[in-house]
Amino acid sequence: MNREYMGGQHISRKIITMILAMILVVPVILPVMSAQAKSGAQWTIMVYLDGDNNLDYYGNMDVEEMMTIGSTENVNVIVLWDRYDDVANLYMVESGSLSIAKGFTLNGIETNMGDPDTLRNFVQYSMKHFRADNYALVLWDHGDDIRGCCWDDHPEDHLSHQEITSALSGFHIDILAFDACVEGMIEVAYEYVWADLDIDYLVATEGYVPNWGYPYEMILEDLTENPTMDAFDLSKCIVDNY
Repeated sequence: MNREYMGGQHISRKIITMILAMILVVPVILPVMSAQAKSGAQWTIMVYLDGDNNLDYYGNMDVEEMMTIGSTENVNVIVLWDRYDDVANLYMVESGSLSIAKGFTLNGIETNMGDPDTLRNFVQYSMKHFRADNYALVLWDHGDDIRGCCWDDHPEDHLSHQEITSALSGFHIDILAFDACVEGMIEVAYEYVWADLDIDYLVATEGYVPNWGYPYEMILEDLTENPTMDAFDLSKCIVDNY
């Protein structure tokens, strides 16, 4: 997403595939319940939504769009959402509502989304409590090419690509997608290849992303209708819908 201000071991034995594209999308909070651990799905979609900056309004739009589809028996939609004027919570996105995930240690506090430990805790919790055959991780926020992404105003911090690769070490992730501007660069991809992570596909754009981001409703509609699609097909689905 367009930054309006400037802050301040095995990813390719399976060669990372860069899908360079532009991206679009749109999400208000309905009754919040407590989510139960869930397993047996085809996909778990993990959205690391850093709205603690001037994109807060658009983060809300995207969550609302996710809720038009929500999780199903075969697809878990999980969001760690930090807002500008509120605390962070980890939610399971249901059709028409959000459920707070039980036992996540960062729920209800002012969370630093620019801390790699926050990202690692999110991925670890999501994979443990929302098991699936395949995992996709979306990093949502401002992007700033080789400098990183996910600028958090409280405190003033962001994730460098070195911090992201460190946080994701040891996890198998089928798709890593940047809902953020100018991350589809060879220099960025090199950071992930060099780190030798266990990631199959990287989805990113070399250009700017509109503030409203990915079209989550369209992507999730396609995925829930065809949950057996593989990582390549879902990566292509993201690009085609964008």
